[in-house]
Amino acid sequence: MFILNSGVIKKKIKGEFSPQYLFDSHAPSKIKNTFPDVKILIILRNPLEVLYSHYHYEKYFNQTIPEKMSFKESIKKYKFLLNSVKFSKQIKRYQNLFHKSQIKIYIFEEAIMNPREFSKKLYMDLGLINVDFLPDFKVINKSKKVRFKFINKFFNILSAIKNILTRSHSNFFFNFMKSKLYLYIVRFRDKILTINVVNNKKHSLSDNNIKFIENYLKNEILEIEKLLGKDLTIWRKYD
Repeated sequence: MFILNSGVIKKKIKGEFSPQYLFDSHAPSKIKNTFPDVKILIILRNPLEVLYSHYHYEKYFNQTIPEKMSFKESIKKYKFLLNSVKFSKQIKRYQNLFHKSQIKIYIFEEAIMNPREFSKKLYMDLGLINVDFLPDFKVINKSKKVRFKFINKFFNILSAIKNILTRSHSNFFFNFMKSKLYLYIVRFRDKILTINVVNNKKHSLSDNNIKFIENYLKNEILEIEKLLGKDLTIWRKYD
């Protein structure tokens, strides 16, 4: 993104995005140590929708949830699913480390309903002027499932080994991660994983499932409202 003034580029703004930065409890401190003056932009989506999408992703793509296990059973057995939508706790981790002026929080559903107003606010928060670019909010990350499970399992094992080596603080491994060979391996892995997926139809949540999960999320939504000082009735469309 660029700051534009009379058609002249004054300054570049660089950034990146990942939902893992919100989920990962270690991410805030690592970001603080590396980029202490960074701006944090957080977009929150209805936690019920996020939870159901996460369930589908883990079941059909990551394969951490058995294919025959229902949504209800998965919520009861796998705590990481509910932990992934505890937004209030995740936001507080950043608020404890960064000044409030560095953190901007947006609501996904509001952005969808009024993309132009959302864009204007986003650009203003970033310090961008004279920008009239309107983002395209079409779905690009559709629900997917793998063609051949053994391929993903193989790469999951490699990822687990990588995590172990990373935690061991091995200088040899850190130097290897900076090499061109490692970059080629990562690109090859990503290409194989991309080829190995197909679109998967995600069924709508049943009323029974909605009633089951809303009890888990009711207090969390209230906590987020208190934290943001914002009415989130838009997330209670299932009430």
